[in-house]
Amino acid sequence: MVKKYMTTEGGRRVRQKYADILRMSRPEPPADHPRMSLQNRAKIFSPFAALRGYEEEIADQNRVHELIEKEEISDEDKIALSDKLFQCKRGIVVTARYFRKDETYAPLGSYCTVTGPVQRVDPLERILVLQEPVPGPHDQAVPVRIGFDDLVELTSAAFVEIEEYLGIERYPEELP
Repeated sequence: MVKKYMTTEGGRRVRQKYADILRMSRPEPPADHPRMSLQNRAKIFSPFAALRGYEEEIADQNRVHELIEKEEISDEDKIALSDKLFQCKRGIVVTARYFRKDETYAPLGSYCTVTGPVQRVDPLERILVLQEPVPGPHDQAVPVRIGFDDLVELTSAAFVEIEEYLGIERYPEELP
């Protein structure tokens, strides 16, 4: 059990010493020096920022240290991605992992993952557009444009082997 300070020996001594002023009300200031408003008093005790923007600069430096260079994927992985992009149709739900370049530090960036229905696959612009759901009271989605060259991985339950998708049958000697 925690003892209250006023019930301890030290607390009793303090109470006896200051008994005459403990119950007094707060003194009123003289008429020629009115009380300061609460807003002005708050300004006095607000934290002092000697270096404006210092916290933002530190946060930016931490973000820069988290940025990495894009790693190239193998030719086999590029072919597999191409096969999967060929199967992408509007409305199927896919999960895409891609490299997003930082706007300030262009060659550097980070890897992101987005899951959503395919809105568009444009082979001329070489982009895949997904609808990323935004959590909230309204069912909203934000379009995410991903360049083919930035794609690292593409997965979906709708994807099958490209031979099966194209209806190509394997001869028995080709089977593993």
